[in-house]
Amino acid sequence: MLTKLRPFIFLFFINVIFFLPLFYPNLKIIITPEYGGGDELLFHYPIKFAYQQTLHQNKFLFWLKNTGAGYPIFAIQEINFFDPINILTLKFLPFVYAINTQLFVYFLILLLSSYFLARTYNLNKILSCLFSISLTYSFFVTSNIIHLSHISSMVYVPLILALSIRALKISSTKYWLLFLSSVFLQFISGHIQYFIYGFIIVLLVQTINLFLKRNKLRDIFDKSILNILLIYIVALLISGFQLLPSIEFYLDSMRSNTVVGYQQKSDLKLLLTIFFPFIFYNQNLVSSTKYNLSSFIPPWDSNFFYGFFPLFGYVLFIFYRIKKKIIDIPKNYFRPLLICLLFLLILYLGKNSPINFIYNIPPFSILRANERITYLILLILILINFKVFALFQKVRNIKLLVVVVLITTFTTNYFSFYNFHAFNNTSVYHLFNTNKEKNIGRIMSLFDYHQIIWKYLLKNGLDKSQNNIYQELIEL
Repeated sequence: MLTKLRPFIFLFFINVIFFLPLFYPNLKIIITPEYGGGDELLFHYPIKFAYQQTLHQNKFLFWLKNTGAGYPIFAIQEINFFDPINILTLKFLPFVYAINTQLFVYFLILLLSSYFLARTYNLNKILSCLFSISLTYSFFVTSNIIHLSHISSMVYVPLILALSIRALKISSTKYWLLFLSSVFLQFISGHIQYFIYGFIIVLLVQTINLFLKRNKLRDIFDKSILNILLIYIVALLISGFQLLPSIEFYLDSMRSNTVVGYQQKSDLKLLLTIFFPFIFYNQNLVSSTKYNLSSFIPPWDSNFFYGFFPLFGYVLFIFYRIKKKIIDIPKNYFRPLLICLLFLLILYLGKNSPINFIYNIPPFSILRANERITYLILLILILINFKVFALFQKVRNIKLLVVVVLITTFTTNYFSFYNFHAFNNTSVYHLFNTNKEKNIGRIMSLFDYHQIIWKYLLKNGLDKSQNNIYQELIEL
């Protein structure tokens, strides 16, 4: 029993090491700004703080009456209103502990679900741990902490993909129920964009697998695909308490009119970030002369770095292939993943894509920042990377190389994370009174629609020992 649990225990302690500086020796909270402050710091943190106050009174804050003509906070999924992890941590923990604990739990879920996916693709336990660490702590994922609702949704994608594969392969009621539960949890827990991405990757992988089985074209959408569609329909029906308000919110708000402007012309040159995350800008997002702030896509929308040494797997593959030490590669060993990767790269191009018309069709038409499909590209790319490593299992000294890859992958991603993000102390007043972070070059400023949030928090006593928090904010 203990032997089976070793990978999970190992991943748990890896996650403890990664996030320990947020709790010890001093409690910190991430306040990394975007341009103009950022959704999490200026919008989601204050709403979550107000939400927490009502949870302490055993109530749900469905509506902010002081925001404009009223703001339905349960209708927009970006604040994790119905997410069980969000509710439990805000209910029972102080605010900063709650946010940091959410991070720890989300990343632990991603570690374990990624491990489960790798095992589903027949990687051994060591390589599955490596895949899990590489994806979970990749720079794209860790920089998205400033969009916590993205994280809370994307952590379910590897699990949903793995469960769909197992459900169709084994046809077990257990896997179908787990698949349905995971889809439901993903939808109510976070950003709808990554829910759609989860649906896309499941449908894409299964369609490619069916196609490569030499099925006739008319047989591709057989009962397997219909079963997947049925699972998603049932999950959405169950989550109607979140779905219906969200639909009304998107249709009747200005948000639905801003989608087209966010469908950018992604550039494949961003693939160069696989070698180093800060090629086009430094850790403060201060770009080179050639690339000004408006000419590049920020790392939380697209960055492909997941460590230095994993890429050596491809170099070793070429080397051993030339030396003929790897002779037999199973049929369709790489082909399904390579086809999937190619299709995702085409989607990644956005308006530059030869199939850009797809962004006028639901559900693609409601997506902003199409380059966020980077997450799916990373998942497939890293999976291919470690399937390459799996071919070396009988090569001499390969275990030593795997250990080196493990250590370097974790440490490079660890230091990339802590060099990039900005932190603050535990004072709630200082948390919501931050306009500049001295350690970084990005300056935060208020968005117009955030002003009422600050007034609400001030009115309800964010920190009664301080006066006129909002006035101090707008004077800077």
